[in-house]
Order: sequence, then structure tokens, then C-alpha cells
Amino acid sequence: ANVLHSQELNMRFEAHGMAVQCYSVHPGVVATDIFRSMNPLAGLLVRLGSRVLGKSPAQGAATTLHCALAPELPPGYYSDCNPGDLHHPCLLADPGLQVRLWDLSVQTTGVDLPPPDSLSDLDR
Repeated sequence: ANVLHSQELNMRFEAHGMAVQCYSVHPGVVATDIFRSMNPLAGLLVRLGSRVLGKSPAQGAATTLHCALAPELPPGYYSDCNPGDLHHPCLLADPGLQVRLWDLSVQTTGVDLPPPDSLSDLDR
């Protein structure tokens, strides 16, 4: 869903020549306390596993920073500071799916961004 939304945003911005790019970023397994409110035993196992196998928070932030700061980096899905492999790339080839997911998200949340034909009114 993240990748589909990112692609839809890129299409909306690109359609109006806006110099905005969106990225889908996977930080990997990062050793944080995000699981602290899980079931105590499950949380302990996840925290131990992430500490042994995971990245530090700084390492986990590297891909996000890379996408935000690297000049001329093409939009897309990134993991470990490189274009990532997607499990179902055929789903991304369906622009109708992107629009349907976008519309469902708007319907569910009640929040919308301007449609592509109205983005030209935004400051560039």
C-alpha cells in the first residue's frame, strides 16, 4: 500500500511539473522499543531478536536520509540505501489499483489531497 500511494503521489505531482518526489522506504529491522507494549513474553523475544539481528536506529534511518538528501535519486522503493526488490511488482504496473487504493483511503479517512488537475494551483 505504501508503494502504491507513493506512486500515485508521484504521478499527481509529475502531471503538473511539480519538483516533488515521493519514496517508499523500508528501514529494515531496527532495534528500538517500539514493541514495549506487546505481550511481555512476545515483546521480550522481539526486542532481543531485533537487538541481535537488527540495525541501530542510526542505521535504520540511513535509507530515509539517503532518499531525502541524494540529488537526482529517482522515486521508487528503497531498502538499505538501494532500490529494493518488491515481492509483487506486477501489482505496481496497474495504475487503476493505485487510484482505487487512493480513493479507498480518502473514503476511509475523510482526508484528501487535491486531485492532479488542481495541483497546478499550489505554489511550486
